[in-house]
Amino acid sequence: MFAPADTNRPHTIVVLEKTELAHGRVGNAQGVTRLHDDAAGDVRRLAQRTVEALELTGPIDMDVRRMPDGSAVALEVNARFGAH
Repeated sequence: MFAPADTNRPHTIVVLEKTELAHGRVGNAQGVTRLHDDAAGDVRRLAQRTVEALELTGPIDMDVRRMPDGSAVALEVNARFGAH
């Protein structure tokens, strides 16, 4: 994600879904798939709300997981672009 300092400019949000993990069910992503812009709208909205609540600008890497009920939750926010 990239959040410009100019609040009149839109955020750029890219959702990557992990397809392979380093240690089976856990670990760093070894492979990802970029989701279409119309997919995972709830994840995009969560990312937008989280960044706005924290008043962040610039490059942002966020880890999001789905709970058993399917809801998206933010686990981690880093002030950098992600590895992928």
